[in-house]
Amino acid sequence: MKKGIAVIRGRNGVKGIRTMGALVDSRRTRTTSGALLELSSIANQKLLLQTELDRWTKRHAQIQTRLAEIAEKQTRLMAIVQSEADIAAANRPSHQAEPTFASPGNRVKFKEFSY
Repeated sequence: MKKGIAVIRGRNGVKGIRTMGALVDSRRTRTTSGALLELSSIANQKLLLQTELDRWTKRHAQIQTRLAEIAEKQTRLMAIVQSEADIAAANRPSHQAEPTFASPGNRVKFKEFSY
């Protein structure tokens, strides 16, 4: 341990370092003016967190909308691929082997990625 600074084990970040400022803050809340100053600080933190939550909520809605659009487009494109494969299979002479992706009853396989 160094002079004047004690680090609490198990806590990460700046909150784990004890400084003289922490002593001043705890003493300040004992007075009326100090308590009002602390209430003001807490209100500012609450306001910042609320605006951040509002931004996150809007962004979350935008992402969900875009994911729905992508899924709809993917379904539409898969239907086009299937119809083209069915038309090609119907027009092909019967003595030719069918490609594996366009055989009747088998669908084109695709993977969804989680990112």
